[in-house]
Amino acid sequence: MIKKLGTIEQEVKACREAFAASKVGDMVWLCHHGVLCEDLTEPPEARIAYILAYKPEHEQARRLREFRPVKSKKAVAKWQAECDAMSAKRQAKRDAVSAKWRAKRDAVAAKWRPGYDAVNAKWQAKHDAVDAKWQAECDAVAAKWRAELDAADAKWQAERDAVAAKWRAERDAMNARWRAEDDAMDAKLEALHKKEYPFTRWNGKTMFV
Repeated sequence: MIKKLGTIEQEVKACREAFAASKVGDMVWLCHHGVLCEDLTEPPEARIAYILAYKPEHEQARRLREFRPVKSKKAVAKWQAECDAMSAKRQAKRDAVSAKWRAKRDAVAAKWRPGYDAVNAKWQAKHDAVDAKWQAECDAVAAKWRAELDAADAKWQAERDAVAAKWRAERDAMNARWRAEDDAMDAKLEALHKKEYPFTRWNGKTMFV
């Protein structure tokens, strides 16, 4: 008779009792819900605590019920040995088939490689010839372009320098005229200041003299 699933507290108690003599490395059932059998990598109590802390409450009792130590260790060990032997046999077969087809593949490659290399060499030669011709034409065009650009740049530079010289001359003359006007206006302001406050120590630049 299958015992009805108990409360979380009841299942925790039953789980702990089941693992009383277990240790890390023992085989267990359903430590994780998607893995039927595996080796314990931590004490059973750590898994119980994890279930209680992080798994949904409606799953906890079932997880605790299913998490159990393997009792028929010899039978499970025999099953594991059979699995390992089957895996080894399959790997040997896989390696043999891979070797067979790799050899056939290499033979085919060796057969068509000379033809491939010949075609590639032919078109590479044509490509190189076209590329060399194109490069020569490209260099000639680039040389003409640079020469014309340099000539235009030199002409523009001369015109720009002439304009800049005229601009500077006019600007300097204008600044000189404005400085004279500024000096005259400053003198008038200072005279008014001196008239109102004869005691001033202002000398046109600072009052700290």
